[in-house]
Amino acid sequence: MNLSIQPLTEPQIREFIGWNYDDPYAIYAMNDENEAAQVAFFSNPVNGYFAIVAETGSLLGFCNFGADAQVPGGDYSKEAIDVGIGMRPDLTGQGQGADYAQVVFDFARHHYANQPLRATIAEFNKRAQRVCEKHGFEVVDRFERPNDKRPFLILMQENT
Repeated sequence: MNLSIQPLTEPQIREFIGWNYDDPYAIYAMNDENEAAQVAFFSNPVNGYFAIVAETGSLLGFCNFGADAQVPGGDYSKEAIDVGIGMRPDLTGQGQGADYAQVVFDFARHHYANQPLRATIAEFNKRAQRVCEKHGFEVVDRFERPNDKRPFLILMQENT
């Protein structure tokens, strides 16, 4: 599988803000009511979003690096690069997450050298937890998001 991380294009953004997931993963669906605002947000380089693209050019997912990968209520006082990954709904649950994540983590290590990586994952999302653990991440904290009390885990991967 030959994947690459590329700057997001407007059509890619419009595509992924319309993705819908089955429960319990429906929490990852985006509200596309204000599409123009979302396109502006995701296309702004300051927010750290990129496309995960197959060699055929098709959009497989997206990733982000920085503060927008954090969840309110977590302790982010330790220096690290926060990483978030979103996959196209029809690709989830097929056992390929570790391959997608490898490309994202390699990109992060290349662009943010000598910093540990951190991922915040909803506690119910055992698939994402297994993917991170396969890549050497360890759970370092558990917290509840203030607005809905949903439990989340913070996982860290020290420099490799």
